[in-house]
Amino acid sequence: MESDGVREAETAARWWTARLSPWPDPSIEQIVTFHAALREDLLRRIREPRWCWPQPAMPYEPAADPPLGRGLMSYARNVHCDFDPGDVSLLRALDAASIRWDIGTVLPEKTTMWINPGLVLVHPNIPTGPVSQDGLPETCETIPLAAI
Repeated sequence: MESDGVREAETAARWWTARLSPWPDPSIEQIVTFHAALREDLLRRIREPRWCWPQPAMPYEPAADPPLGRGLMSYARNVHCDFDPGDVSLLRALDAASIRWDIGTVLPEKTTMWINPGLVLVHPNIPTGPVSQDGLPETCETIPLAAI
């Protein structure tokens, strides 16, 4: 079955929402608003033509493009924290929730998430370290897709 991106957007939004810092003590309403705004913004991005959804991404090719990678690791399909000015989807969600702290203060720093059909991966830092046989950084974590 072809992915429409809903499960992937929900999975990503849940992961980032679960990692909101307890300081500066966001309210339940702010947390719910952050989650909903992030999910909707990610779904909007997924549906942009440049994401080529639901076409599977090409494998990671570190030699071809060391700073950003290609295909699976492409800039267009990632959400990141700790890079000025920060990922637009995360910033919009923080703004919608009226969370006015620096992005690196309220979300995990130096974190990159890649969103692809049927697959959401998280890496705690830009992939510059060892790469596994399948072309992914060895420290990537696969996030189980959300049940909807």
